Amino acid sequence: MTSNEMSVFMKKQYDCKINKNSLVKMIPTNSYKIQQFDKQDKVEIRWRFIGIPINNEIKKMVEISRKTPNKEREYLDKDMNWSHSEVDPIFDRYVIEEYYYYSDK
Repeated sequence: MTSNEMSVFMKKQYDCKINKNSLVKMIPTNSYKIQQFDKQDKVEIRWRFIGIPINNEIKKMVEISRKTPNKEREYLDKDMNWSHSEVDPIFDRYVIEEYYYYSDK
């Protein structure tokens, strides 16, 4: 895993710590637990809670991204800016929980 790949994940050791339950409470209540392919014309915001085994320990992270129609997916980086980055699909196997929210903007 490269440092560029890791930069799209918010990790627990940052100064602005937030626990998972608090973050989940901030996700809109009308979000979905599975991707809605019939909403491809909307802006999709995705939260993925990930647990990666490293050195006999599970490192917990959250990936926050948005997908605007006809554009590449953007990821919220550690500085709270949207950035374009390639995330290896290998991380998909470590997703514990995910939420999708759709809006017109």
